[in-house]
This record gives sequence, C-alpha cells and structure tokens, in this order.
Amino acid sequence: MCPVCGHINAGAEVQSCTHCWARLGEVAPVGSEEGAVLSRLFHRRIFRQRMVRWAFLLAAATGFTVWGVLVFFELGPIPPPPVSNINTDTGLNAWAEVRHDPQNTAFSPEQAPTPNTILWTYQTSAALSGAPAAAGGIVYLAANDGTIAALDGRTGEAVWEHRSELPAGSGSTPAVTNDLVIVTMRVGVVIALDRATGEPVWETDLRPYRAPLRGPPSVVNGTVYVGAANHTLYALDASNGSLRWSFETRGWVIDPVAYADDTVLVASRDGLLHVLDTNTGRKRFVYDGGFSVYGGAAVEGDLAYLAAFPSAIYAIDRHAITYPFERAFWAWQVQFWHWGFINGYPDQKGSVWITDVRGDLTGAPAVAHGNVYFAVEQGRAAALNAATGETVWIGNAEREISTSLTVAGDTVLLGTDDGAVIGMDAHSGETLWDFTLGSPVTDNPIAASGVIYAVAENGVLYALADGN
Repeated sequence: MCPVCGHINAGAEVQSCTHCWARLGEVAPVGSEEGAVLSRLFHRRIFRQRMVRWAFLLAAATGFTVWGVLVFFELGPIPPPPVSNINTDTGLNAWAEVRHDPQNTAFSPEQAPTPNTILWTYQTSAALSGAPAAAGGIVYLAANDGTIAALDGRTGEAVWEHRSELPAGSGSTPAVTNDLVIVTMRVGVVIALDRATGEPVWETDLRPYRAPLRGPPSVVNGTVYVGAANHTLYALDASNGSLRWSFETRGWVIDPVAYADDTVLVASRDGLLHVLDTNTGRKRFVYDGGFSVYGGAAVEGDLAYLAAFPSAIYAIDRHAITYPFERAFWAWQVQFWHWGFINGYPDQKGSVWITDVRGDLTGAPAVAHGNVYFAVEQGRAAALNAATGETVWIGNAEREISTSLTVAGDTVLLGTDDGAVIGMDAHSGETLWDFTLGSPVTDNPIAASGVIYAVAENGVLYALADGN
C-alpha cells in the first residue's frame, strides 16, 4: 500500500505507486485482504483530517465575518448611558474649560479689554502650566503644587482652596459645570469638587491602569473625557466618576477632545485623529495627521481643524467613515508612491484642505469669524479662510510666541516667551496692544467678565484689566 495516497499496488516488485508515483522502496508488502483494510483506514484518516481543516477554515471565516459585521455596523454590547446631562457652564462671560467650549474653538464672543493695569495676582509655589477657567465671576485654577483654588475674578481673594494630598499636582485647566469643578491630577486621579465650597464630591483613581493624566478634562452631556499617557481615552460618568468606556490609541492622549453631534474627536501623539461614537466608544473614522498633533482638534460646522507637526493645518470632513481594511489599502498606496510605482501622493479620505504655515506651531488652532487662527514660535500669528485654507492675514509679534492663541470678541490673544500678553485685531492681524508681565507666559490667555487671565513660569496668575 502506498503511504502517500493509500493506493494498493499489485506485485511485490513494484518500485513506484502506479497512482501517485511515490517511491515504494521501503514499504513492506502486505496481503490483499490486509491491504484493503489498511487502505480503508488510510482513507478514513485522510477524510477526518480534511474535515478538521475545513471546519477550522469555516470557523475562521465565520468569526472574521462576524467581527467585520460588528465593526462595520457598530454592534455589540452598549456601555451604560450617563446618569445625568451635566455640561460645562455655558453662561454669559464664562470660559469654563480649556478651549472655551466642547468644540474647542478657543473663541468667546465677549470682547477682550485693552489692559493697562494688573488688577491682582495669585502666587503659587511652582510654575503654572495650565490656564485657569472662569465662570460666574469666579476664576478656578489647578496648580502644579497641588492647589486647586476658586478666586474672586475682580479681587483675586480666595473663595476656597483645596490642597490635594497626592504626590503630584495638576497643571491643567479645570472643567467647570453648574455644580462641580473637575480636575485631572498627574498621578492618574480625577477629582470632582463642589463648585461652591471646594469639598470633594467624587474621586476616580486610574492609577491601577497606569494612566498618568497630562491633559485637561472635557465635560459633555454627562460624561467626563480624560486622556492619559497610557495611550487611552477614558469616558467617566460626570455624576459619580464611574467608568463608562475607554478607547486605546497608539500614542499619548494629552489634549482635550472636541465634541460634535454625539461624536468626540480625540488626537493622539502618534499623529492620528480618531472620531468616536460617544454612546459606544467605538471608532467611526481615523485620519492620519503625520508625526504628531498639537492641542487637539477644533470643530466648526462639518469640518474639524487640526495643527500637526511641524507646520501643517488640516481641514477634515468629520462625517467621513473608515471602513474595514480601508486604511491598510491607503497605507499601501502611500508605500507605492514612496517607491515610485504610482504618480502623485494618494488622497486621504476626509481631507478638505491642507496648508503648510512654514513655522513651528505653538498649539491647537482657534476658529472664529469664518477663519482658522494659529501661531508659530518664530513670532507670527495668522488667519486662514476656514473654507479654503487661503491666507487672510499674517501678523508679526516681533518676539518668540510661547502659547497657542485664543480669540475674545475681535481680539486675538497670545503669550510670549519673554513675558508679554499681546492682543491682535482678529480681522487684520494688526497688533492692538502689548502688556508685559515679566515672566514667560506658559499657556494661552483667556478673557471673561472684562478681565484677561494669564499664567506664567514664575507661578503667578495675572488678572489684567483696563483700569476703569
């Protein structure tokens, strides 16, 4: 009997199988009856092996199909909805989170004053790295030394102070809701304090996940979004701090998310922008911004705007959807372009326009008045048309810029490395005023209730006003 195909070959002198031509030199001869039995057993074994292989392939194909359907149609278990509908304070003259609003526009319709005096200062024991928030005439600051303070916006007197016992402070902008002040602590703890008293309401410890928190929180529709250096975005219930869902990226998540139409746009430091469903935490769209992104996305209408390393501003269709295998196909197209097999860089899905601004961007763009505003370290601020990406104006600060910019009414606000806050006309780029603090400004200035607030490297929060 042939050991390869099981064929019975008549004659003891046969050297090769007459069916498959396999060599039979070392095969012992058997009788006809025994050979028939062995042949049947051989074919049964081969049949079983084939059935096992086919069953494995069928199970793999079925599993792959089920996975594709779950991903494509966003099926599967749905995380519990938030208990409440808590949002950041949207009252008049409020700047209640890091970039003013859930869309991260960094724009307030309130007109900024022309400062000519330091109204008051608040001293901390370490350099300040995060801008304050302001709402209802109160300024809220989370300092690097562990102090969380609520200060009277006109006098600087402390309404309350909370001293954290954690080994590291915050250094990021708080998020202020109607009843809570929510702060991320660098060691990986999220704290919610009573807005009126500063007393703790809830605390969520993410240290078991090895999740250092380097960025500010965002609060939208009952959910607190916090990004961590373990490459993960966490969605917490704003009423009690419980974990709703999490989403893992391939890079640090240290910038605030932007919210629009039941989606959050989260940028990771691997250069990707992810658009996630807020109800499920599942991915709808991914856009590749290159090596790294700055400050997260800003949303206006159907477009999202992104500042990417070292000098590109992107306008992206936030409604685009990434289908299975689509990004892998695009990545191969890029490789073929690099190797010279195709002409022209392949278009990336979702791209509306890309503008090279020729400078080292200082942070996220701001969106207002139909323009996208940005600053570069080399001393230039500029405005691009939000629809086309064409340059509207370029303004020269004549010194190194150290912060991203914000827009208050018709004034663009920015900070410099030599310790000044500068105001530019949002429509022309003309420098309107220049106020010196004396210490490098470390985060973007904000404006609320007729006062400009700026943080500095010397650990001082400055309140600037027009003196009237």
